[in-house]
Amino acid sequence: MLIAYLIIFGSLVLDQLSKIIIELTVANGAEFFLIKDFLYITRVYNTGAAWSMMNDSTLFLAIVSLTACIIFSIMLKNVKYKERKIYYISLSMIIGGTAGNMIDRFMCAFKLRKGVIDFIGTNFGSYSFPIFNVADSCLVIGVILLSIDILIFDDIRKKRQSKETTTKVVEEANDETTNN
Repeated sequence: MLIAYLIIFGSLVLDQLSKIIIELTVANGAEFFLIKDFLYITRVYNTGAAWSMMNDSTLFLAIVSLTACIIFSIMLKNVKYKERKIYYISLSMIIGGTAGNMIDRFMCAFKLRKGVIDFIGTNFGSYSFPIFNVADSCLVIGVILLSIDILIFDDIRKKRQSKETTTKVVEEANDETTNN
């Protein structure tokens, strides 16, 4: 569990620290490019979910986030790191990202913050991706890793388990033949 705690705590601290720094140093709505016409820093407040869906539903979204953290924590508790490393890491990143935005949502619900602080902007040609934050990045990376684990490694694990079961059955059959 130490690895999970480090990932969750690390992503949570990085998220909250970056949001505090942005809030103290970047004017609301100001933009400055880190990479010309591609990557920029700004400060916006999101009172909804991804892509500003469900605006002004911060308390509801905070409760959904808390519920998700609890569910993913239960799932994580039941995973053996040595057997499913990618799955374990992905759940840890999802919990850390969810908790980071959950903190902002509860702060907004109790009027301590204007919303979830988003500050990383990207442009791909004429398309501007929605502004996001470190917690969002952890969530996306965690979901990608979870998808890879489920789509690729689940099949490999099933094949390995099937081979191990077949080998065990053959060995038991050989042992019975030898003993008779």
